[in-house]
Amino acid sequence: IGKLDKACDRLANLMKISVDPSNRASAANLARHCGQYDVALNIFKNIYQVAPHFSLWFKKDYAWTYLMTAFEKTSYDTTDAKLYLESQLAANYSEPGINEMWLAMLAYLYYRDGKSDKARRQIELQAKLENPIDVLWKNQYPNILNENSDFKDDFFKSLQVLGLVL
Repeated sequence: IGKLDKACDRLANLMKISVDPSNRASAANLARHCGQYDVALNIFKNIYQVAPHFSLWFKKDYAWTYLMTAFEKTSYDTTDAKLYLESQLAANYSEPGINEMWLAMLAYLYYRDGKSDKARRQIELQAKLENPIDVLWKNQYPNILNENSDFKDDFFKSLQVLGLVL
């Protein structure tokens, strides 16, 4: 709508009045969209600590924020991001394609960390599941990727290097 700057300027006020997990998660999404990745991660982390069973959309947004942070910060330690993704994968949610997405995200982080063999293993694992992302995302990838086109390009190029063409 062309009002992102105004929204970003109001983030601090939004945080003061946001008390429930849903509103706080919206504030975290705004912080990420404004490029304030550390703020977004801290908000998501706090929500996750007090409401670990909160909605799956929140958990996906939290994960994407980790990946965008890893992309934007060259010296970012991805350990927490990987642990979070592995915990989500272990939860084995029933949403079609969710486990495949967690594995693709892990692949991206391993690839960024220079661990191509581990990254390829994640791609191979997701390809064996019911809804591999090269099929599921063929016509519609997650909209959140449109927030940061440089990240989106890097994410897809990294997956392509690992053998996954979308």
